[in-house]
Amino acid sequence: MGTLGCINDMLQRDKENRELRKRNRERLSDTYHRLLDTRKSTDLAQVTLEKMEDIRRKTLEKEELDKAVYFKAMLYISIGAGLILLLVWLLIGCDTVAGNNQNISDTQKVRVKSIKEYVNDNDFIEIIPNVYANQATRSSISVEEQKNFENQMVAATYRFYKHCTQDDKGRILCNLTCGKDINISEELFQRKMRDIEETNKFVEKHLKAGTKYRVGKLDEKYLNSLLNYEAK
Repeated sequence: MGTLGCINDMLQRDKENRELRKRNRERLSDTYHRLLDTRKSTDLAQVTLEKMEDIRRKTLEKEELDKAVYFKAMLYISIGAGLILLLVWLLIGCDTVAGNNQNISDTQKVRVKSIKEYVNDNDFIEIIPNVYANQATRSSISVEEQKNFENQMVAATYRFYKHCTQDDKGRILCNLTCGKDINISEELFQRKMRDIEETNKFVEKHLKAGTKYRVGKLDEKYLNSLLNYEAK
């Protein structure tokens, strides 16, 4: 290629480059105008620093409010769940306690023995007369226990007088020496012995005075009445 050819080629290339630069300028101008249109639509130029600070502050306040509302909601849910669990626990506990109390009551329920059973079984009767009245009237003992106290007292009386005799004047003689002979407490045995002494003194007094008197008969009828005794 000669010098003239090189010059023509350079001119052609320069012309093409001018066309490319022109198109680039047009693209840049178009992009610039689009950016200006977008800026106008958002009106960012009118947003001042104070407004932006106010927006930020309100945003933070809303976030804090949302957090507080969430915390309260979770707190109420937790309290509600706790109350429900507590109620269920109380209901189960009450049922369990009631069942245990019923079992204890059934277990501790005292069986009432009749007078005849105390007589025939010959169980030891440990009643002490000085405290018998308190034991029989205590509000803390059950009806069954109170009934057993009464039946033991009558059974002890039967055992005692079963071994006694009475003469035609009404004087009573006991053929026992101690409470152990009939399996009762010594205190109760001595009390019965004093009762006999009082009866015999009463008879002697009227015999000496020559006055009429009346004492209960110690016979089978009396003993049977003790076996069939029922408290009113």
